[in-house]
Amino acid sequence: ATYGGGLSASKDSFSILEKALNYKDPSLQLIGLYFLSQLQDDRSRAALEKAATKSDFLSTRVEACYHMALRKEKNASSFTQALMSSLPPFFRPFFPRFFALIGTKEADRELRQLLQDRNHLVRIEAILSVIQMKRDDFLPLIRLKASQRNVAEMEACAFAFGVMQDTHSIHRLESFSTKSPMNVRIAALQSLVKLGDESKIQDLEILALSHNLFAIQALAQLKGSNDILFELIKSSNLQTQINAAIGLLQRR
Repeated sequence: ATYGGGLSASKDSFSILEKALNYKDPSLQLIGLYFLSQLQDDRSRAALEKAATKSDFLSTRVEACYHMALRKEKNASSFTQALMSSLPPFFRPFFPRFFALIGTKEADRELRQLLQDRNHLVRIEAILSVIQMKRDDFLPLIRLKASQRNVAEMEACAFAFGVMQDTHSIHRLESFSTKSPMNVRIAALQSLVKLGDESKIQDLEILALSHNLFAIQALAQLKGSNDILFELIKSSNLQTQINAAIGLLQRR
């Protein structure tokens, strides 16, 4: 009945979908929640808010906040912040994406705080969320964070500069590409190529030929890499073969 009501895409099915949220079955709640999120009216909004605060299942509460974020509901930020605050700290890396999706002033304020979180995993997820949503208004803060010593955080920042076409960070990327840990170097080289320096493709190819799997993955994101990936398929190293094959599939 829940599937039928949802697939009908009719507001008349609201009562059926609402009942699904009251069943003690998380799978059924998630089904009802998904279809309710497709109904754009006050009743569906109230149902999402109820699910975000009253459900006995954490998966339902998180999913409700996610759908509110997708819909950019007026109160999405406050509900998401309340849920995040009620959970143990190790759940915090899940939430930066929600605030990046919402995009209101209140959500942006929370996202900035997460970019400064004590936990580096939260900071990295916040950077990746900014990248995913292409929020170039956060670039000044990411530039400041690029000076951090955490390798994964530096890598995320280097990657962000390429995705966001940040020409102001070319000098820093040049430095990263020669004087940083390998993962940061690869991210910097990839970003420099995206910013127009195609000479860096050769540097990535050299690393890929030395069986660096991250370099192979980076090449798969760049045009003109088909030939080198094809050569790497012939490698005697099984992991190199597999990653090169995956790269060619991504390149279609």
